[in-house]
Amino acid sequence: MLKHILLLCAVVFFAIGGANLADAKPHKVAPVVAPAVAAEQAAPAAIAGEKPDETHHEEEATGLPQMDVSRFPGQIFWLVITFIMTYLLMKHVALPGVERTLEIREKRISADIGGSKAKNEAAKHLMAEYQARLAKARSDAQSATRAVTEENAQTAAAALQAQTAKVHADIQSADARILAEKNKAITALDKEVVSVVAALVKSVANIAPSSADIESALKKVRGV
Repeated sequence: MLKHILLLCAVVFFAIGGANLADAKPHKVAPVVAPAVAAEQAAPAAIAGEKPDETHHEEEATGLPQMDVSRFPGQIFWLVITFIMTYLLMKHVALPGVERTLEIREKRISADIGGSKAKNEAAKHLMAEYQARLAKARSDAQSATRAVTEENAQTAAAALQAQTAKVHADIQSADARILAEKNKAITALDKEVVSVVAALVKSVANIAPSSADIESALKKVRGV
């Protein structure tokens, strides 16, 4: 279709050029004449009262060909032909190409927008999934930390209780040993006191008191 229209345009333009050449009036070319011959030709014209310069100017006063009224019908005809050809060219070649380009652009824009929306939805889905996993990981970490803390606290409490019980047992054992040592020391001291008191009473009063009497007297002194 495009080749036929271009060929038709070329034929029209060639036809327009041929018509203009056919309508154009041939210009008269002044022959080159020697000065002596020109003077001889101008002398009879001057005698006859002719003015060669004015005749030449009258021939050149025809003006531009496109402004000649007698040529308007042909120009209008070719103007109509050119307008029709331009209209057909724009309708069947230029405008369909522009429409195809616009349709392709519209489809591409629609596809890009659809792809962008799909990617946006996928990104939102991934972000929501990421947030859910992050929240679950935080919850699991907090639960694990809480469990470890409670386990460590229970272990520490049990160890402290065991250590406290051991310390109390050691204290009680030490108290028992101290009390036993104290009683042992008191018993040994009582024996020494009984022997000293017996010897002192015997030397002073020449009386030999019994150990039971001396121990009974010591208990009364102690308030036991």
